[in-house]
Amino acid sequence: MIRTAVRGTGELLITAGLVVLLFVAYQLVWTNYEAHKATDSVASDLRDSWDRPNPSGAGPAAARGPKKVDFGKGFAFLHIPRLGKNWTIPVVEGVDLPDLAKGVGHYPKTAQPGAIGNFAVAGHRVSKGSPFNDLGLLASCDAIVVETQDDWFVYRVLPMADEVATWTTTQRAHCDGVGVQTGAYDGVYGREITLPTDYAQVLPVPHVDSTAIPADAQRMITLTSNVSGGVER
Repeated sequence: MIRTAVRGTGELLITAGLVVLLFVAYQLVWTNYEAHKATDSVASDLRDSWDRPNPSGAGPAAARGPKKVDFGKGFAFLHIPRLGKNWTIPVVEGVDLPDLAKGVGHYPKTAQPGAIGNFAVAGHRVSKGSPFNDLGLLASCDAIVVETQDDWFVYRVLPMADEVATWTTTQRAHCDGVGVQTGAYDGVYGREITLPTDYAQVLPVPHVDSTAIPADAQRMITLTSNVSGGVER
C-alpha cells in the first residue's frame, strides 16, 4: 500500500512537472511567435498607410501633428540602436494586454512623440515578443529614437543614479547636452526600479503626482517594463 501510494505520488509529480514545462514553453516560445507575427503585421500596415496617397492627391494621407489613434493601432516606430542596428518595433495606442501583443504601447493621455511632457511607453520584458527584454543594456546618453510619419525625435538616456556624483568631472564625449536633472526633475534618473503601481513615473514630471504640464516642462520619454517595475528614460 505504501509503495503504491509513493509510486502514485511520483507519477503525479512527473505529470505536474510536464504541465509546468508545457506552460513555460507556451509563454516563452509560442507567445513570442504570435507576438512577432502581430508586430510584423502592424508595422506593415503602418508603413503602407504612410505611403498611401491622400485621396485629394495632395501628399500623404495623414496630416502633420498629433491625431486620435484607436487603441491597438500603430502610429509610430521605436528604434533603439544599442539593442541592435536594426532594432525597431511599432508603437501602438494603449497598454492593455491585447495592445502590448502587437508591439510596445503608448500610455493614453501621456505626451505625443516630441511634445513637451512625458511620452510614456510600455513593453513586455518576458513573453509576448519580449521587446524590452534587454532594456538593462541601455547606458546613459544612449539614443532612443521615435519615428513618426513626418518626424524623427531623438531622446538620450539620462545619467544613472550612481553616476551623478562624478558626472561633471568625468569626460563623456558622446553626452553633450545630457546632464543631471535639477529643479522639478531632481531625482529623475536614467534607470529606476519601481513598484508596478507607481503611475507617477509616466506623468509629465516623473515622481510628481500631477497631470499638469508645468511651463518649464521638458520633452521626455519613459520606457516601462512589466518585470520588477523597471523604468528607463
